[in-house]
Amino acid sequence: MPRRFPIFQTPNPPLIVAMLGGVLAKAANGPLSRRATLAAQLALLLWAAEEITTGANWFRRSLGGVAFAYVASGKSHALRAVSCAREDSNLHGPYSPQGPQPCASTNSATGA
Repeated sequence: MPRRFPIFQTPNPPLIVAMLGGVLAKAANGPLSRRATLAAQLALLLWAAEEITTGANWFRRSLGGVAFAYVASGKSHALRAVSCAREDSNLHGPYSPQGPQPCASTNSATGA
């Protein structure tokens, strides 16, 4: 391939952050893993947007478009990490209560 049609390039900062976040997400557990996954996916979205807008050729712009569509579609962990963080916010420690939990209500079906 000629130099004016690069397919592989030195990683730019968003791609480096995405790779490091992915490695950290695999190595860590719990909230740190979820945060690292989210950071990696957001960095990948930023990289993809940069490739779409300023890619060196049609291949690089297409690669950015495919990566952006993949992350934005929810097939990656980005959207699942956000929803899991919301879901896990009510859990208390590694041994949370199992089954349905009562909620506070001023309207009770049974008298006191």
